[in-house]
Amino acid sequence: MFSLARTIESPLHLLPELKQRVRSRFKTCPVRALLSTWKQAELIVKSRASENDGLGQVLNWITNVVAKPHAELGRQGSVCPFLPRALKAESLFFHELHIDGSTSIDEIDEMIQDYAEVFANTAPTSGKARLNKAIVLIFPSLADEDAIQLIEETQRRLKPFFVERGLMLGEFHKNHQGEGIRNPAFRPLQSPMPLLVVRHLIPSDLLFLVRKSDSASRRVHFLQSFLSIYQDDLLAQTEQEARAALDEALEELAQSTTKMAL
Repeated sequence: MFSLARTIESPLHLLPELKQRVRSRFKTCPVRALLSTWKQAELIVKSRASENDGLGQVLNWITNVVAKPHAELGRQGSVCPFLPRALKAESLFFHELHIDGSTSIDEIDEMIQDYAEVFANTAPTSGKARLNKAIVLIFPSLADEDAIQLIEETQRRLKPFFVERGLMLGEFHKNHQGEGIRNPAFRPLQSPMPLLVVRHLIPSDLLFLVRKSDSASRRVHFLQSFLSIYQDDLLAQTEQEARAALDEALEELAQSTTKMAL
């Protein structure tokens, strides 16, 4: 089995006194998957020779860009409306993953899939507070030219795996061309370091599950998972929109199957 211990620079050798505090946040997850809180990440950055390393850049970006309003956003509020709540609740976690060209696709997928379990076993695990939780996976050794393939393609491969578990896997890197919802000229997914972010699937994520850029079969998978996870907990309008989108995807899939059979 591929071991994260070979790819992760653990903060524990830098801050041994944090070991027990970090370990206590997990129930059953392996020590190799330890995370850092925001405060612990700040201490790690300060302990290093340069505070402008990968982790430091990400903390600065979150503080000064993502958690604040932006003139090109097209709406009021911070770029990510989730982040201020996560920061206030101290439920934003970080880990640095170091990979190179010898890491296979299967190894990368296994590595990232592990974080679904890590996420599930990281406090808070119940109540509304759990919805403010996110894990930011940072790839500081990944070259910009490799980020498009690794970050975007990994997110696309693993999105069904995470959605069926009630999670979303977001992707960010310096050259990401993903457009803003309200302003196509805005690039909200551009970050100083390549990132993958694990967080809870929420009702407003329906928008990201019905995109026609995904095949009909992928949309069926997403929407069936979405409706199964939320069942009776959706607003009537949201449920109606989800079921209508599912019917459309199923019809499109049936038509495609019929054409292939002819």
